[in-house]
This record gives sequence, structure tokens and C-alpha cells, in this order.
Amino acid sequence: MSNPNQAYWDTLTQRYQALNRISIEDYHYGPLLAGDKEMGLLPTITDSFKALELGCGAGQNSIYLSSLGASCSAMDISHAQLA
Repeated sequence: MSNPNQAYWDTLTQRYQALNRISIEDYHYGPLLAGDKEMGLLPTITDSFKALELGCGAGQNSIYLSSLGASCSAMDISHAQLA
């Protein structure tokens, strides 16, 4: 069975990632919103921190949190986004 949401993101992925350029140097709450370095909403990330990122796109937030020592799991419906 075809999933229209998955097909949409699989088709849009290259353009979306190129236009939004979401950094892996900060945690972002949305593609056009300030990052956590400016907003300061995240708790202190330690090696015991665990994160589950659903609808992760290319997983930039999980990559960032992992760089701070967090254990992350990330999922997205779009195979193209995950690639």
C-alpha cells in the first residue's frame, strides 16, 4: 500500500535539505527557528541522556545530541530523508 506522506517526503527531500541547511552544530526546534544555543531550553546532556527523535528527517538533532554523549534513536517515514 502506498503512503502519500512518505512519497511526498521522498520526492521533496533533496530540495528540502538544500534549502533548509539544518546544522548538526546545534539542536533545532524547527527548520526556520532559532537553535538551542540561542534559546537554551535543553537540559544538560550527559552520557546517561536518552533521546527518541520521531520524524527526524536527516537526523541532524540526533547527530548533535550524540556528539554531546547522548544515546539517540531516530525514525522517519521517508527513506530518502534517512539516507
